[in-house]
Amino acid sequence: MLHDDYPALWQLLGGYFHQDWDLDYTSPEAALEDFLDGQPILAPKLSDEIERLLALEKSDEELDALILEFGSSYLPTSNGVRSRTWLSGIRDLARSLPQS
Repeated sequence: MLHDDYPALWQLLGGYFHQDWDLDYTSPEAALEDFLDGQPILAPKLSDEIERLLALEKSDEELDALILEFGSSYLPTSNGVRSRTWLSGIRDLARSLPQS
C-alpha cells in the first residue's frame, strides 16, 4: 500500500536509505542528492508525496515508524533531527527542482 500511495518516498527511503546506505554514502544528504539526480521520473513527485504524508498530522513517533515501514534503515532522530523537520526539508528541496 505504501508503495502504491508513495512511490517516490518508497524508493528514496527503501532504495537509498537501505540497510547499508552508510557504506554507499557519506551522509544522508548525499543519499538524497543521489536520489534527486538519479530518479528523474520519481524525484518531481517527492514533494507532493511528503506533503500528503505530513498532512496526516502524525506524531514524530508515528513518522519514525512510517519511515522504517518504508524500508529505511536511517532515522533522522539518530542525528538529532525530528522526522517531521527532516521530511519537510526534503519536501522543500524537492520543490526547488526544475519541473519537466
